[in-house]
Amino acid sequence: MAAKSVYERLGKSTLVGSDQTARRHVYKAGEQMPAITAYEYNTGYDSEMWRQVAEYNGIDDLDAIAATTVLILPAISPTS
Repeated sequence: MAAKSVYERLGKSTLVGSDQTARRHVYKAGEQMPAITAYEYNTGYDSEMWRQVAEYNGIDDLDAIAATTVLILPAISPTS
């Protein structure tokens, strides 16, 4: 049985917008998704946020992200 996605567990996403309005981040060797989202979204460590960004980008193994991968960073809902 596959693990439930963040969206299935939470029933909502705090990410909004489209790929055209999103920021992009080029992943560098040694970076970590929680640190990227903490910096980019100014949220501090938020496990659900980095999981949402990983899922949005189709990443299910954080250790398998290749350097130079372009991450799409959608906007956050104003109500979050």
